[in-house]
Amino acid sequence: MKGNQTIGELVYIPIDNLYPHPDNPRKDLGDLTELAESIKAKGVMQNLTVVPKPEGEGNYTVIIGHRRTAAAKLAGLEKLPCIITEMTPQEQFDTMLVENINRENLTPMEQAQGFQIMFEDWGYDEKKISEKTGFSETTVRHRLNMAKLSKKAVETYERDNGFQLSLSDYYALEKVPTVKERNEILKSANSPRDIQRRAAQAEMNDRRNKAEQKIIKLLKNVRPDIEPFPQNANRWDGSWENIKDISLDKSVPDKIAIGKAKKDDKLYYYRNYSEIDVYRKLPKKEKVESDFDRERKERDKRKKQLGAILKTMTTRRRDFVLAIIDGKIDAVDKKETEAVKEKVWGVLIKKSAYISKNAIATFIVGKDLYNATQEERDAAYEKAEKWSMLHQMLAVMCAELKETKTTEWDGTYSKTNADILKLGYAVLKCYGWTFEEDEESVLDGTHELYTKKKE
Repeated sequence: MKGNQTIGELVYIPIDNLYPHPDNPRKDLGDLTELAESIKAKGVMQNLTVVPKPEGEGNYTVIIGHRRTAAAKLAGLEKLPCIITEMTPQEQFDTMLVENINRENLTPMEQAQGFQIMFEDWGYDEKKISEKTGFSETTVRHRLNMAKLSKKAVETYERDNGFQLSLSDYYALEKVPTVKERNEILKSANSPRDIQRRAAQAEMNDRRNKAEQKIIKLLKNVRPDIEPFPQNANRWDGSWENIKDISLDKSVPDKIAIGKAKKDDKLYYYRNYSEIDVYRKLPKKEKVESDFDRERKERDKRKKQLGAILKTMTTRRRDFVLAIIDGKIDAVDKKETEAVKEKVWGVLIKKSAYISKNAIATFIVGKDLYNATQEERDAAYEKAEKWSMLHQMLAVMCAELKETKTTEWDGTYSKTNADILKLGYAVLKCYGWTFEEDEESVLDGTHELYTKKKE
């Protein structure tokens, strides 16, 4: 077996002289027990394809047949039938990749890593990879994006959660703006729905961040001296007035007017969850306050702070339900669907909800319909009619919960309203909802901002 004498011929090579290819795209050979039993009974029915190793005469690298080689070792075989061939390193890799793909042996991530080698090491573009592998250029593009993920982050997620990432998980992550954010989501997520929820939120945050930069630029065009809100200042201490709220979810206008601001006012902008708030500093007042006035002012300040948290929760609920309806978060299965409908119906009954296309349209436009244009209303009605019953119910539920407060007039905890909100969140938890900091304590009445009930 020297030189070219055996090239292209079938020969039997000692199994100890066969070595796995270091760049074999298939990293996990799977359970070899059944194949080993078959080989022990019938032998190796299909020959291997090998190339001579550059170092060491009589040694060969396996190109096709890695799994058969490993199973044959388990079965105790001493020699295997091989066809010896000559290939460049590039041809070797292409052959292994296509062979594994045709046998459907590669996981999506193994495919991705294989495509990445073709892209980075061999200089193939998406079109050539598509031609070599038979995958569409769109699929190749998806796989190359998958390959950008941290291998360690993927392995840790799959090990900790006991299952592999699915294509829908990868496609959800692909919409996240940066690879760093994608890896962070993998590190903190605990389920496929959690990945999809976090990815949808990251995508929305990116859109809002871009809108924020445009809005700040417009504000500075109007008031060049406007500054970010002081980091350690308290917006609720009575020395600031909120004079404008600018949504980050609507189209950024060509210009922004700050009508209530006076020429000499010092203005500041503050990024809230889904809006930019403009504040002005109020002049100091020389006034002796009574205990009653101080108590009322302190209570009102705390109510405003609780209201701000609830406002953010309302926007997060809407974001989450939109992500469900848009298919960015996996749907519940058929059995769960009926249970979810029952839970949603329970919320609607508790709220004495009026179910109508106007309620769904209000959810879609994100504001009262009388504040929407006729064009916005017509588009919302058309969209609502295409939704499934469950999605329509979720929209009505979300719209009904919008104005539900957890405070009474005096700033004490409203258990009745909080319990209704909890029922709504029980629905969202079926899709992987998780609470942010402060939100659960607002719901259960333990937040420090609530006014304590007098004995």
